[in-house]
Amino acid sequence: MRALAVFLALALTAAAPAAAQMLPPDTARIYELAEVEVLPRPRNIPVFTESLAKGYPPHLRASGVGGTVQMEFIVGPDGWPVNVRVLSSPDSSFNIPSIRAVLLLQFTPARVQGRPVFVRVEQPIIWRSEPTQAAGCAHRPELAEGEYELCEVQQLPVPVNTGDFQRLLARNYPLGAADLPVAATVQVRFRVEPNGTVSAPSVIRSNDARFNDATLLMVRTLRFRPARLNGRPVAVWVEQPIQWVPPSRR
Repeated sequence: MRALAVFLALALTAAAPAAAQMLPPDTARIYELAEVEVLPRPRNIPVFTESLAKGYPPHLRASGVGGTVQMEFIVGPDGWPVNVRVLSSPDSSFNIPSIRAVLLLQFTPARVQGRPVFVRVEQPIIWRSEPTQAAGCAHRPELAEGEYELCEVQQLPVPVNTGDFQRLLARNYPLGAADLPVAATVQVRFRVEPNGTVSAPSVIRSNDARFNDATLLMVRTLRFRPARLNGRPVAVWVEQPIQWVPPSRR
């Protein structure tokens, strides 16, 4: 039995790198991921995954029940998470072990203008029981042969060109949307192919339709180390939020 944590979101959420500002960063402020120049990166994933494995609720593990716990926390300038809370959960028995595991994580801090800052992170944690497939991770019948959901694979796809992707987003901010007071978020679903390219992107939800077409175009530029199952690369479906930052906020 094992539990799997997904940190794909941290690699893609910051959609546009913040440019140099006239004023120094406010080190007491809590930034959003899309506002920082350097993303926080987990440094001790093995400790985290071991905590999840040990904390799997026995009654859920025995029945093969799993699912996704959506977490929110603040990564401080020292790299430690604080204000950890559960946003949604398939079963409340997962909540305490999820919080305990996140509190063990240590990150490289987020940075603005080279200075470490507080940043808010939303992170899904996928619990999966093996060898019985988790109830929260059912294979969708509409998937073609050789396609899988993210929670079904043994090795997750890893983005390899996030820097180029962020620069493309910064250069392709939709015309006519520059007056938005807050960052826009478009939730997309796409397939990562066995060769690491992206296909079939679609918008799941969006807080501003002006960003939809641009998001679909930009997502196709992402490249990944492919997902693997039983040692071979496979096609996997990914659902991911993409954030856009108004030019005035960069």
